[in-house]
Amino acid sequence: MSEEEEIRYLGDVQKLSLEKGDVVVLSIPGTITQEVTDRLRNKLQDVLPGCRILILSEGMRLGVLHKVRR
Repeated sequence: MSEEEEIRYLGDVQKLSLEKGDVVVLSIPGTITQEVTDRLRNKLQDVLPGCRILILSEGMRLGVLHKVRR
């Protein structure tokens, strides 16, 4: 049984069901400043306390990184 990781993108607004070890991934089109990145991270941590946040450039998509067990 190997473990891989995948990102499941949410599309339309949905209820998040996060599990221990999940990483919230926010991909953003274009380039943003470090200040904007920090503000986004802080806001996400306010509404998703205890979650790890990963902010990426290029393609604003929100997803959750899960471990896949096979």
